[in-house]
Amino acid sequence: MEETCGINKKYGKSFTIDPFSNATVTLGETLINHLCNDRNDRWHELVENTDMTKNSKKLWRFIKRLNGDPVPHTKGINVTANQVATQPGANIKQ
Repeated sequence: MEETCGINKKYGKSFTIDPFSNATVTLGETLINHLCNDRNDRWHELVENTDMTKNSKKLWRFIKRLNGDPVPHTKGINVTANQVATQPGANIKQ
């Protein structure tokens, strides 16, 4: 992770000087590779350290977030037709 931070700083300086130089492009590609490797390492660490026997609610919530399922809203709008009809302007005739 520290190595990635160092590469990021070098890339930022190089980009400021000349964003289209070969050195900047090479540093950018190296930075992307390091970011991907860091993300992969964090993922493996998370999976290895996840205890499936305890706190299953937390685990299932995490799995749902990974899956991209939308979170259902628990609060519904409870408006009746009578409440709508009694609002000013509801009895507009066309």
